[in-house]
Amino acid sequence: MMRVVALISGGKDSCYNMMQCVQQGHTIVALANLKPRGEADELDSYMYQTVGHNAIDLYAEAMDLPLYRGTIQGSSVDQGKVYTENQGDEVEDLYKLLKNIKENIEFDAVSTGAILSDYQRIRVEHVCSRLGLSSLAYLWRRDQTELLGEMISSGVEAILIKVAAMDLSPKRHLGLPIADMYSLMCKLKDKYGSNVCGEGGEYETFTLDCPLFKKKIVIDESESVIHSDDAFAPVGFLRFKKMHVEDKLLDEVNSELCLENHNHGESFDKLEVLPDNTTDRKEKGIVERRLNIKIPMSQPELRKELQGRILFSRCGDYIWLSGIYGHCTVEGEKLAIEDVTRNVFQSLQDTLSSLKASLSDGMMVHLFVKNMDDFAKVNSVYKRFLSVNPPARACIQLNLPEDVAIQVDCLVFAAEGANNSLREAMHVQSISHWAPANIGPYSQATKVRDTIFVSGSIGLWPSAMTMVSGGILREAPLSLQHVDRILTALNVVESLQSVVHGFCFLTSSVSVPVAKNAWSCALKDKCENSKTEKGSPTGLMSYIIVPALPKGALIEWHVVAQESGFQHLYNSTSADRGSFSVVVKSIAVKGNINSSFAANIAVESTSADFTLEEVMVTFVNELKCCTSQHDFSLSHLMYLRIFYVKGVMDHWNAQDLIHRSLERTAVLVPAFSLIPVDALEKENTVMLFCYFLQKAENGSLAD
Repeated sequence: MMRVVALISGGKDSCYNMMQCVQQGHTIVALANLKPRGEADELDSYMYQTVGHNAIDLYAEAMDLPLYRGTIQGSSVDQGKVYTENQGDEVEDLYKLLKNIKENIEFDAVSTGAILSDYQRIRVEHVCSRLGLSSLAYLWRRDQTELLGEMISSGVEAILIKVAAMDLSPKRHLGLPIADMYSLMCKLKDKYGSNVCGEGGEYETFTLDCPLFKKKIVIDESESVIHSDDAFAPVGFLRFKKMHVEDKLLDEVNSELCLENHNHGESFDKLEVLPDNTTDRKEKGIVERRLNIKIPMSQPELRKELQGRILFSRCGDYIWLSGIYGHCTVEGEKLAIEDVTRNVFQSLQDTLSSLKASLSDGMMVHLFVKNMDDFAKVNSVYKRFLSVNPPARACIQLNLPEDVAIQVDCLVFAAEGANNSLREAMHVQSISHWAPANIGPYSQATKVRDTIFVSGSIGLWPSAMTMVSGGILREAPLSLQHVDRILTALNVVESLQSVVHGFCFLTSSVSVPVAKNAWSCALKDKCENSKTEKGSPTGLMSYIIVPALPKGALIEWHVVAQESGFQHLYNSTSADRGSFSVVVKSIAVKGNINSSFAANIAVESTSADFTLEEVMVTFVNELKCCTSQHDFSLSHLMYLRIFYVKGVMDHWNAQDLIHRSLERTAVLVPAFSLIPVDALEKENTVMLFCYFLQKAENGSLAD
C-alpha cells in the first residue's frame, strides 16, 4: 500500500478519488494545491481548477492534513498530445510543488480526479515519472452518469461554484448541491451531449463534506460573479466571502466504516466468471516431439550468418523486422542478460537507422525470452532505447534455441513528412479501475489511420495491479475486458468485433476451450449491443501454448483491429497432402481507409515423416492463391510468423530452408519470425503460419 499526496482543486472529483485511494488501502498523508498569482479569483488554465481556491485552507483543516500550496507562474505553453519539459509551462509549477513536498515528507503516489482529460493525465504522469511517483486516477474513463450518482450516494456533499453551459444559469444553479443537479445533468447529456460530471467545463464544484472530512465546511457568505452574460450559455462563478468549519459527530468521520458501506467502482470492476466446463479434462502435459520434419543440414558458415542476420521487408510506410536474436555467449564469453538485451536493441536500432527509421516509430514489438525471471532486467535495458509513447508489446517465454536468451520481432511505421504524424499511441501510466497501467516500457495500443495494435493483455486487476484470483476462468474474461476497454477508448465503436487477427497465448492446452469460450462470449455480448449483424464472423484467433507469461499469467491476448471495416469475408478450407494435411482459415476485411487480409495455415501431421520443403511449397502456393483471390500481393505483407512445436525440427536448419524456399518461389522475399512453442491448438498440429496483409484503397500504404 502507498502513501499518497492528493492533488486537490476543492472539487468533487479530486475528493472522491481520495476516497477511492483509501478504499484501495492507501493512506492520504498530505494535500497539494496550485493557486493563481495575486488576488485573481480564477485563472484560465488547461490544467487546474482555480475557482474557489481561497477556501482550500479550510479543506485542509476539515481533513486535518498538512497542505502544501504553490503558485501557478507558467501558462499552457506546450499544448501538444505529448508533453515535453518546458520551464515556461504551468506543468512545471506542479513539478516544483511535488518536488518540494518530496523534500519534506515521504510519499509514493499522487492522487488526481482525472476522468476523461488526456491532456491533464499525460502531464501529471510526466511529472510523476520524473519524480519516481505513481499516479492514482481511479475515476479514469468511468461512466459519468454512474460516477456522479455514486459520488452522491457515497456521501460527497459538493456544490456548484461555476457554470458555463447551455441550460445552466448562474442565478438558478450556483450554490446548488450536486444531488439536486443530478437529474438535470442527465437530461442535458441526452439533449446536448453534455458531460454529466462536468468534464467539458460545463460546471465546477467545491466539496463541503465527505466521509474523509473530520470537520465540515460551512459557507457563511458568498456572492455570484457573472463572467459572461451570454444569452445561451452564461458563465458565472461563486465567490466565497466568509466560511468556517464545524465539528462532525464521531460516526460521521469514521471513514473506514463509510467506505466499507460503499463498493466504489463496483460496476466498473464487475467481472463475469466463465462456467467451469473443463472438470472432465485432464492436463496431458507437453509431449516432447521427435524430429519428424526432415530438413537438410545447413552449412556451419551459413548457420552462423543466419544467427546474426536481421531480416526486414517493407509494406508501404511499414517496415517489418525479424530474426533478431540475443545470444548468451559472444566469442566464448558468457554475457549477463542485461548485456544480451543491450546487444539486441542496439542491433535493432542500428538496422532501423540504416532504414531511416527508429524505435520511436515502433507500432508493435514481440519480445520472446527464454526465462521470464529475467523480465525485470530485460525491461530495465529495453526502456533506455525508447522515448515517449513506446510501441505496443507482447512478452512471452519460449524454449528458444540453445545459446539464445531473447528473440524479437518488430513492426515500425516509418513515414516521412506529414504522414509521420499519423502514428498515435495510448500510453496510460495511471493506476485506475479502467484497465491495467503499463507494467513495462510499452503503450496499451498504437494506431495508424484505422489500424490498431493492442499490447498483450493479461488478467491484472487494474485498481490493485495484481493478478486476479480464480485461475483461467477469471483471467480469460478479465484480460479480454481490458482489450475491449482499450479499443473503446480509441473510439473503435465495434470494439472486439473490429479485431481482424489475434494471438491467444496460454500456458496449458487444457485452457484452450476456456479461452475459445471467453472469446465467443465476449463477441456475443458485443454483437448483442452493437449495430453489427448478428452471426457475422469476426476475428481470426490463434491459440498457442507457451511455457510462461508475465506475472505468472495463464493467458495473454494480443490483437490487431481495424475500426473502419464494414465487410468481413471468412473462409476455411483443408487439403490432404498425404503425409500431412493443411487447414487454411482466412478473413478479408473491406474498409473505408484500408482493406486487410489475415490467414492461418495449420500443418497437421500424420504418422509419416515429411520434409519442410514440401510444407513450404504448399504454404507459398496457398499464400499466393489466398492473396490473389482478394486482390492483394506479397508487397502488402505486413508480417509473417511461423510457429512450430519444439522438437519437430532444428531451428537454424528450418530458418535457412524457409528463407531459401521463399527466395526461390516468391516474387518478394518477406521477413519472417520463426517461433518455437510448446503446443498448438490441436494436438496433431506441428506448424502454424500466420500472416497479415493490408493495403490502402488506392492499392498501397505509402500515401
